[in-house]
Amino acid sequence: MKVLIIDDEKAARDLLVHYIKIYFPDILDIYTAEGIYAGKPIIQRENPDIIFLDIEMPTGNGMDLFDIIGNTNSSIVITSAFDEYAIQAIKQSVSDYLLKPIDIKEFIKSVSKIIEFKQEKFKSKVNQSKRIALHGQSEISYVNEDAIKYIISERAYTNIHLNDNNKYIVTKSLTHYENMLNNKLFFRLHRSYIINMSMISRVIKKNGGIVEMLDGKQFKIANQKRDLLLTKMNRL
Repeated sequence: MKVLIIDDEKAARDLLVHYIKIYFPDILDIYTAEGIYAGKPIIQRENPDIIFLDIEMPTGNGMDLFDIIGNTNSSIVITSAFDEYAIQAIKQSVSDYLLKPIDIKEFIKSVSKIIEFKQEKFKSKVNQSKRIALHGQSEISYVNEDAIKYIISERAYTNIHLNDNNKYIVTKSLTHYENMLNNKLFFRLHRSYIINMSMISRVIKKNGGIVEMLDGKQFKIANQKRDLLLTKMNRL
């Protein structure tokens, strides 16, 4: 997950960074900005899961951010010393409104609620999986789409690897499955393989970019594919 903290006070930004690192250590990507205009390019580039947003700042009122960025998938948590913006914030469907000084229990509860919501949303998306036909030389097998972890093209055949470690050798091309699979979950990293993005463990930036799957298998990312992959990962 990615978090952006927009606040003109460095001490306030540093405190939230500290809270996140202590209570939510799995959140590794934390960005900060001194105001809404400094935060805009970060939002466009990183598509953060959570935005902590102060309101009264010298460079612009935090509530103006909604007009600047338009529709967003980010969950926005208002962090302000003033409560008079609560009604306006509700109309913008913010996830929470935390008054400064921020109560640590309220902070933990707010972030936990957002993480749980996003996890359930992702599970719901994955559970909408369809059945895929795997055409072998002697039979046709049927598997759930989300059971596929990656597909590798090898000469005249295509190897389909499932998350239960079973493997199917099929006669259809990689392009056939690329066109069939849900492009919100599957991505063609290279002309020779397709991966299930929900089964990515990490993206290693060295050597042009390498994807490591949950089972430890690594795939090199084609040069022109890296930025698109990161963009699609942010939308999961």
